[in-house]
Amino acid sequence: MYNILLYCFIIFSMHYVNANRILSREEVLKIKNEYYISYYCKNDKCVETNYDYRDYFIEIPDDNGNLIKYITRACTYNDIKLEKCISTEKCITDSQCLSNRCIDNYCAFNDKTPVVHCDSIYVPPSLLKSRSSYMYCGKAYLDTCENNDECSSKKCIEGYCNKQKDGPHE
Repeated sequence: MYNILLYCFIIFSMHYVNANRILSREEVLKIKNEYYISYYCKNDKCVETNYDYRDYFIEIPDDNGNLIKYITRACTYNDIKLEKCISTEKCITDSQCLSNRCIDNYCAFNDKTPVVHCDSIYVPPSLLKSRSSYMYCGKAYLDTCENNDECSSKKCIEGYCNKQKDGPHE
């Protein structure tokens, strides 16, 4: 019984420490050969998040080290106005949104202060190279885009950034 409790504590501690690891954007971009990881960044402070956008909120420290809770889910202005925004998280002020823009109680993508999201980009193995990955930062899932390089996933499909779901099949 003691071993099970100790094991659970160790796993919880490792998860808790990793979830709150704060890196600079430069440090994030140096990460190689890790798969299915993502970060949200604000003012060059990056916090690891779930790679498939299941985290609706993120806590990022301000310049004084105080953790500020932000809503990560955002919609385009047009989707909000056309009542197509499916986010369940509601905002009252701009400062509640990672995008720093609240419209009609929804966080909206904001070109003036874009949401910076970083994804691990999977490079499949080839004839002479083993699999690898590198980190890439750009716009978050469902933000508007014109080309792949604008998106953290490097996947711009029909004018919207898509999720990065590629990785090794273990």
